[in-house]
Amino acid sequence: MAQTRLRRRSAIPWVFATALFLSFWAIFFHAPAGEHSSDNNLLFYFASADSPLKASSVPLTAGVVPKRFHSHNDYEQSIPLFKALSYGAASVEADIYLVNDKLLVGHTENELSPNKTLASLYLDPLVSLIRSANVDRQTGSRRGVFETAPFTPLHLLVDIKTDGPSTFAKLYSALEPLRFMGYLSTWDSHMMSTGTYRPSLITVIGTGNTPLESVQALGYDFNTPRDIFLDAPLSALPQDHRNMFNATISPLASVDFGSTVGLGWIAPAIGRKRIRRLVEVAHAKGIQARFWNTPITPTWVRKYIWQILLDEGVDWLNVDDLPGAKDF
Repeated sequence: MAQTRLRRRSAIPWVFATALFLSFWAIFFHAPAGEHSSDNNLLFYFASADSPLKASSVPLTAGVVPKRFHSHNDYEQSIPLFKALSYGAASVEADIYLVNDKLLVGHTENELSPNKTLASLYLDPLVSLIRSANVDRQTGSRRGVFETAPFTPLHLLVDIKTDGPSTFAKLYSALEPLRFMGYLSTWDSHMMSTGTYRPSLITVIGTGNTPLESVQALGYDFNTPRDIFLDAPLSALPQDHRNMFNATISPLASVDFGSTVGLGWIAPAIGRKRIRRLVEVAHAKGIQARFWNTPITPTWVRKYIWQILLDEGVDWLNVDDLPGAKDF
């Protein structure tokens, strides 16, 4: 028995050394990436060469270059929304609970406060920011929240935590101020049999308990435009033979990095292949890809995995460390 315990103890350093060796091998002898941009800069993706980048009256994002990262659980930042925008995050996330007919924001029910609503933390500030950005604008396209890229849309991911249909209905009503101003990306089928997608300054994407059926029901009459879309399950796209998830329903698809790739990143030929397969299927449908639950520490592992994701065509990095993502 004592000898067995001794063997187990002596094996631990070898396991650690093997993992460390494979990690360094993965960095220096990684598999070749696909033909995708490995840049975290969003300007190449959204702004055309002749975009009129005019001066904005919004000091918050003056000189800020929008980046391809998503501010995960953004409401937990010291200043929700504003901090993310100041670092260039072009996507933010809010978890919502329907409580006493109010949409409260928080990670768990114990953290909810009647003063922290979706309107007060996100919707009202966005209306104010965009109005300020266009205060001197007489004609032409509206400017969005980023001064350097005024036509770059902001993704607002809304993670529904309570009952799907009832919370979705309340969310749809809460978006009316943004809808009235024409700030929301929409899809409708009024003019063409295939429908028309109209990008705007904010694209709202429901996740969590957001019902697919509620999203599908929108866009077929003038009173209910589809301006809430669905974050599709990225891992389900290869089996989506009925094309249930497409760009008119889901501009974005996401998956848990840990359950999909896991330690495959240590062996690049395996990890990259898993990532590439899902990204290619998503892009073939006109859908952007995001992997959440990527490693946070140590920093060198986090950055290495971020680079793999960008190399393989992933559209959005899921981040908690805003300064680290800005400088990446």
